[in-house]
Amino acid sequence: MQTEIITLGGPAHGGYCVGRLAAGKVIMVRGGLRGETVEVEVTSERSKVAYGESCR
Repeated sequence: MQTEIITLGGPAHGGYCVGRLAAGKVIMVRGGLRGETVEVEVTSERSKVAYGESCR
C-alpha cells in the first residue's frame, strides 16, 4: 500500500489522530500523537477521508 511521511494534528474519536496527505486529503491515523512526524501506511480511502496506521 501507499506510504507517506506526515505531521499529525489533534486527536479524533476512536483513538485516531488527524493529518493531511501531500494531496491535501484528510487522513485518520492510528498509533500516533499530536505533533509527531510519522510514516503512515494508507489502509483504506474514501472520497473525502483516508485511514492509515503509523509505520515508524
